[in-house]
Amino acid sequence: MPLCDFHIHSTFSDGEMTIPELVDLYGSRGFGAIAITDHLCETEGLLGLSAWVLDRTLTKQNFSAYLDLIRKEAHRAWKQFGMLVIPGVELTKNSFRHEDSAHIVALGISSYIDPNLSIEKICSLIRSQGEWLLLPILYPRESLSLKLTFFGITAFTFMSYLMLGK
Repeated sequence: MPLCDFHIHSTFSDGEMTIPELVDLYGSRGFGAIAITDHLCETEGLLGLSAWVLDRTLTKQNFSAYLDLIRKEAHRAWKQFGMLVIPGVELTKNSFRHEDSAHIVALGISSYIDPNLSIEKICSLIRSQGEWLLLPILYPRESLSLKLTFFGITAFTFMSYLMLGK
């Protein structure tokens, strides 16, 4: 079974390696698939605005260049290593109040989604693109476990990933 990593950040947000460097690193180590999922932070809160000011997040202005580079590197990765590279984002809503925070990973993303929208709207837009949706580490009010219902699917998560597919 090939190795896979579906949550990798590059220098487009808070990672320390460029996308080509990540492709070379994972490809040379025999990975079969990776997803580049840089932060796309909301800007309405202090923490998200700070990420934007510090250049630690994707923006609407650099999003097309981000996707173009991933597509280019995906082609090279397949040719050179036989490795699948999936474009993605981690839509990030950070707050000093955990119940208002969420990190939503979208895999196979093909267009910009406004991170300032509601969590429900973001999830709906991701699904309307027909892409994969991961909901890592949500912070609910009541406890660390959370019952979620999206698109007629009910699932439970406990500080882990909930994956909803096509």
